[in-house]
Amino acid sequence: MLKASFKAIFSLILVALTASGCTFPWEKDRTLQDMPLVSYANNNQKNSGPSGDLKKNTDAAFLKDFMFSHSAATSMISAIPGADANQVLAVEGNYIYTLVKNDIFITNSLYAPQAKVVGKISFPSRPLGILVSGQRVAVYGVDTEIKSSPVWNSFKREGDYLFFKIYDVADPTSPKEVRDLSFEGQYAGVKLIGSHAYLMTTANINYLENEPLTPRILEAGQVVSGDCRDANNCLIPEVFYFDYSYNNYYFLSVASISLSDTSKALVVNDYLLDSNQEAYAPTNSLYLTYTNSVSEYDLQNELKRDQVFNRLSAADQQQIKEIEALPENLLSSPEKAVKVAAIVNAYTASLSSSEKDALQAAVDSSLVEKIKANMNEIENTTIYKIIFDAGKIAYQAKGNIFGQIIKGSGLSESDGQVRLVASRNEMWSKLFKDTSKVYNNLYVLDDGLRVLGKLENIATGAKLHEVKFMGNRAYLKTAKVNDALYVADFSDSTKPGILGAVQLPNSSAQIYQADDKGNVLLSFGRNQEVGAESSLVKTGLKLSLFDFSDLQSPKELSGYVIGDANSDSMALNNHQALYNSISANIISVPVSLYDNNRLSFSGALVFSTDGGVLNLKGRVDHSLGGLMSAADSWQGFSYYDNTVRYSTLADTDLLTFSNKFLKINKIASLSEVGSLLLTPGEESYIITTTDIPEIPKIPESAEQLAEPGSDSISTTTEEMPPLSLETSATSTAASTVATSTATTTPNINVPE
Repeated sequence: MLKASFKAIFSLILVALTASGCTFPWEKDRTLQDMPLVSYANNNQKNSGPSGDLKKNTDAAFLKDFMFSHSAATSMISAIPGADANQVLAVEGNYIYTLVKNDIFITNSLYAPQAKVVGKISFPSRPLGILVSGQRVAVYGVDTEIKSSPVWNSFKREGDYLFFKIYDVADPTSPKEVRDLSFEGQYAGVKLIGSHAYLMTTANINYLENEPLTPRILEAGQVVSGDCRDANNCLIPEVFYFDYSYNNYYFLSVASISLSDTSKALVVNDYLLDSNQEAYAPTNSLYLTYTNSVSEYDLQNELKRDQVFNRLSAADQQQIKEIEALPENLLSSPEKAVKVAAIVNAYTASLSSSEKDALQAAVDSSLVEKIKANMNEIENTTIYKIIFDAGKIAYQAKGNIFGQIIKGSGLSESDGQVRLVASRNEMWSKLFKDTSKVYNNLYVLDDGLRVLGKLENIATGAKLHEVKFMGNRAYLKTAKVNDALYVADFSDSTKPGILGAVQLPNSSAQIYQADDKGNVLLSFGRNQEVGAESSLVKTGLKLSLFDFSDLQSPKELSGYVIGDANSDSMALNNHQALYNSISANIISVPVSLYDNNRLSFSGALVFSTDGGVLNLKGRVDHSLGGLMSAADSWQGFSYYDNTVRYSTLADTDLLTFSNKFLKINKIASLSEVGSLLLTPGEESYIITTTDIPEIPKIPESAEQLAEPGSDSISTTTEEMPPLSLETSATSTAASTVATSTATTTPNINVPE
């Protein structure tokens, strides 16, 4: 009788839907179109449960019934991991495109000393990012103007819209808008692959009479019609759903938009997702996941049913048999469980206290065996792969693993293979003697999502919180403060393993890959020192270089402590703000330094790594010697106009960008070859209640800047102490991965 735990559907709604012919995805035949590589369930098998297959629907009545009988989700995917970062700076040929608030500046950089702004595009709604492909620039952001447009008054459904505009910049001095699109929903991500942008949005729209069933799309201010009798303004999105029970729903829409050919029709796929689904978009693919789990509560109810069934009256026994025999299209598994539990609970309520205790003891003693018998159904995740290719959006494969993928970071793709890190729920721990541990799995899948290699039941002291894939390694971080990083090895696709664990001095620091293999890491965060009463005191910012090639002897190769406790960096909250180029050996760190609580420098410190040592090459000032500027905020980040938001390389030049400046410096010498003022004026000193001291002179050379006491930048070089491997003696062939430097793969726990 064991079934996955789903939200029950109210009987009244079910009866109404049955009477009206409205049904759920798995209940009856629907008109389906063939789709390559999609496996369809046999909808004529009325007694079978949901298949989990991805299906395409072309029946408007089905979609209407589905939306009418389900609630729109209140929470949706807000940002798809692996999607392109929202670019505020892009380089194409001899031109640099920078996004400053509501404006895009186009700079001719062919001759850097004479670099100048040659074009500008302004927007009433502030863009989120820009995409550049050849002579086309795409700009997207939240459309705040649509509510004042004439077409808005005809909408019953009031929600967010995203604008997507394409410009022809063949003549950068005179950009021309060539396409104007608006998509109903919220921004979730974008991928630029070749000349096609794949825009991903989410919308939790409820069914409304006479409103479109799928999210609206507007072009040139007019709704794109679903009536293809008007071939010039026609779009029918393809709608896909998953053959399982939905708790609620929302749309994840993927629109393929050609930047090079604006006359090319949009390709739009709408996926009906449940709120517990996740999405990932590494490389050229979109992965949708669904985790099916059984709760301990449901298992205990089934055990109670088995324990008391023979004690029930003949009438109650017959009623339970009839409920359990009903086909899925008349009564879903969750509804059956609720009705059976009501009969069982009515009986147990009549028992004495001692009888209730005896029943619960019998249930508890049987629970582990029940878990073992159904271990493959307790928690598993289905993964669906959708590929983006030459403007097409195509489903490719479906696969399954045990456990739940670490949310937001547990999936990566490398050379067509999918690497996964998943955790088991707490109930799984009952299969082991040490029930305090959390158990995790590693998987490698091929391009058809078939398992190539796996390592299961890896025990950690706390639940995994974040995964950083770097080269052939993955660094696994738990939710426990100051816990070690567990190091997973994916160099052999058929045998993923655990190498051990390493301890970073600051577990909250951002980490970056610093070599091709993932053995050398760069970390950046707040520097912490032990203060009075053994408390941790923040003393500045710290950039460190670690060598984890040999986990038996991990080393901090080099480190810089920057500024004091008041110093700040956008990279503390925005991982993308720190620029690290392994091939060019350049690290650009955005910092704001203070002296006596007033700004002394805002810009970028530029480092190289030579022989495993961090070398400060110099600095790029965006603050005119320490002047404050206007405050700004973007995508949840607060900063000032002179805060460096992004750095990148263009041939032999380093570009650093703030709202205030675009600076061009030679990589080798860091000498300035171009400086463009993007936002003039608004500079001022901080107003304080004390006398403002004389503005200190900021050193011009890297050597001066690196001296201890000069702008509070100091260096450190130290070895990390060896870390020990804790081995569990609670079970044969069982060991626990803990703070460790062991290079041998520890034994993995096995269920008793």
